[in-house]
This record gives sequence, structure tokens and C-alpha cells, in this order.
Amino acid sequence: MVRYADKGIDKRRSSSRIDEKWKLKKKRLLEPKVHIVENWEKQNDQTAIHETNNIFNSLINVKDLDLDVSYVGQVDSELPLPTERPQRKRWINKGETINNSNDVPQGWTSVESDLDPESVLPIDLVERLDCDAQIARCKERIADRIMPAIFEARLKEFEELKTSQDERKQQYPGLEWDVVKRLESLVFIKEWFEEEKDRDEYEQLVNVKALIKAYKSKTLEFTPGLVTYWWGGVQRSQPRPHKWDEYFALWRESGSGNSFWVEGLFDDVGVLHTQNYDSNPPNTLNTMQSKVNLSLMLPGSTQSHDFEFVHDTGSRIMVAFGGDFRAMQDVEIASGLLPTGAVCHGVLRLCTLNGWSSIPVFSVLVNARTADGTLMMPFWHFIQIALKEGTRENNRWGHPRLDGPWVHYNFFTGTAPDNTDRIWFTNGKRELVHALPGRGVNPPLYGVPMMTPYV
Repeated sequence: MVRYADKGIDKRRSSSRIDEKWKLKKKRLLEPKVHIVENWEKQNDQTAIHETNNIFNSLINVKDLDLDVSYVGQVDSELPLPTERPQRKRWINKGETINNSNDVPQGWTSVESDLDPESVLPIDLVERLDCDAQIARCKERIADRIMPAIFEARLKEFEELKTSQDERKQQYPGLEWDVVKRLESLVFIKEWFEEEKDRDEYEQLVNVKALIKAYKSKTLEFTPGLVTYWWGGVQRSQPRPHKWDEYFALWRESGSGNSFWVEGLFDDVGVLHTQNYDSNPPNTLNTMQSKVNLSLMLPGSTQSHDFEFVHDTGSRIMVAFGGDFRAMQDVEIASGLLPTGAVCHGVLRLCTLNGWSSIPVFSVLVNARTADGTLMMPFWHFIQIALKEGTRENNRWGHPRLDGPWVHYNFFTGTAPDNTDRIWFTNGKRELVHALPGRGVNPPLYGVPMMTPYV
């Protein structure tokens, strides 16, 4: 007999009936679902490519677009809404000051979850904090006399941050804080270009200079959710929602070449990019990296190519190598086709664990395949991808490709404490639950291996 508790009512069921019920459920989960999905994907592989090429080969007449109309305040932002912040609970200590964490009231925490903003694009949370609110909260916490040393140190940090922000704002008087941060990024990119002339392969420096001038003169504002199109150092549109068919139509209008820039696709600060390092030779046990295989395709092409990526939830953009694009173009040449040109639409200021850097950004199509090669998504996704110089092989002891947010934005994902460092991603929640191991396998003593997993 198996005992269940449901809202305080005990129910009894025969264990044999439960086993039979589970067997039927397991059969439904495995057999029909898998076969239907596999057959459907195989029949629609070329259909998915055809649909994306319709977007690339858009018949939009640029002259019919209202490029001189600003959509600021006219449309709802397509950016995801921030999650609701929890209500604050305050603890006030009227007795002796509590300095030992073992003596704090039950449920007490030093986290100010009601103050920290839920960043739409969490590139640099420090840049987004409301320093005034945090400073006021620190002083209040110190007065509450529960672990005041924590908040004294935190108060000092926020006061220093507030001073730094005020000094930065003084460099661009009269401009909004988001514009100030965007200008800092553009100035950084401009100086990066000017350090070495051969870096401006895609003729973007002229656009960077024009953007700096526009922001400083207040003819351009930073509006999250809207973009402006530029080429040749000239603004070609007012702020408008981003649409991929318009993107490619305007790219062709620019001459389908270099110096094409889309302002607003990046955050005001930059993009967080977690750099991972393999310090040991291959085939050792210190991988500490979950790897996924993804298919990439150049916009307008019909040839896809599979690459291995590290699944990195700390990277806010997919990162690959220029050699990967050249490899995809070589496949087209080998097939007797003209190589598809890469579409560069800007340069990004990248926040890495080693500091700031700059990197060109392109558009690319991405999908994932099952073990037998069938597509997991019914259509290919247009996304942004940052390209490092060289190839993965030349960076064997350095940087891997990073999948960025695409996988966990489009699939149910999960991991298990089985010492394999694997990640599972599926199209459905039930499939994910079924795929995950039922229990961990000899987890290491400290939960996460520092170097070599215990196996």
C-alpha cells in the first residue's frame, strides 16, 4: 500500500494499480510523442529554411517605410516586463546589537530584494542600482542594529559608487544617465578603433562618430525597445521597433556591404560575456563546462553548419569565431554556390572577466538538432552573434564558443547532480522531467568540484 496526503485527506491506493498507471503514462510519454515529433521535423527541415529565407528576401519597398516617423511613446515596448519584486519585511531590534549571524531573527536576510531592479537586460546590475535608495536603506539597517557591520561596509560601497556616477554625469552635463552610459561605450569603441586602423574592417568608425555627435547634441535619445538605422555615418530612420524583414531590406538599401549599423539592439552599457578557460589538455576530467551542439546558418543561405558551444548562462550574447563564418561560406563554395555575405550591424563593448573589450556583431540563424540530426525548432531563429578573430582551433587553450541566452530562452533546460556536467534541453516540460536522472550519483563532498570531479 502507498499512502498519499492531499490537502490533509489520506488516500490509499494499491501499489500494483499505481505501477500499471505509471507504465501506461510512460508509454504515452515515450512512444507516440517521440515518433510524431521526429517525423514532423524531418518533413519540415527544408520548410523551416524556406520560411527564414522569405524574411531575408523580404519584398518590402524601403520607400514605403515611414522611416521619418518616431515611435517613441507610440508603441508598447516588446522588452519583457520586470518580475514583481517581493514585499519588504523589516526586522527592528530594540535590544542589544546583534553581531552574530547565529542570533538573527528567523527569516532575516541582508538581501534588499525589494530595491534591486529586475534589469530587462542584466548587463551590469551595479550600473542600474538606485544608489540613493540603497544608501537610505543601509542607514536604516544600521539603525535596526542587526548585523550592522554588513551595512556599514555596504554603505561605504554605495557612497563611493554614487560619487563615481555623479562625476561621470558631469562629463556630459544635461544628458540622461542612460545616454551617459551609452556615450561611454561608444567612446570606448571609438578609441578601440583608433588604436589600430585595421580593426575597422566593416567601416563602422564613421557610424560610431556620428552616434556620439547625435547623443551629445540631444538629437538622439536612448530608447530601450526601439532602434535607429545608420550607414555611412548618416542616420537613416527615426526610432522604430526592430523587425528582421525591415532590417534586411534596409541592409540591401545600404548597398549590402559594410558601414551598416543598427543602434538600439545593444544595451546602453554593453554585454556581459563570461570567459571560460581550459587550462589542461583535452580528455582530462576538469571540463566544468556543459557543451551543446548548435546549427548555424548565414542569412540567405540554405547550408547549415554544426558547431560545439559551451552553455554559458553568464554570457548575454552568442559568441563564435570569424573562422566559423568562413567555414560556412566554404561549404557553399564547395556546393557550387556563391558564398553568402555576412551582415555586420555594429560593434559591441563587451564586459568580460578580464575587463572591457570590443567585438563586431552580426546576424545569424540558429537552430538545434536531436542526436539523429532532426531540427528541434520548427523554424530557424534570427539572432545576434559576436565574432572573435581567428578560429576555435587557434584558441584551444583560450576561449570556447558560447551559446549565450538562446538555449534557455527557447527550451526547457535542466541539470542533475550526477557528476557528468551534462545539460538537458527539450521542447516540453514532461520530456525534460522524464529525461533527467532520478537521483544523483555519488555527489562530491562540497557539492561542486573545484577542479576534477569525484567519479
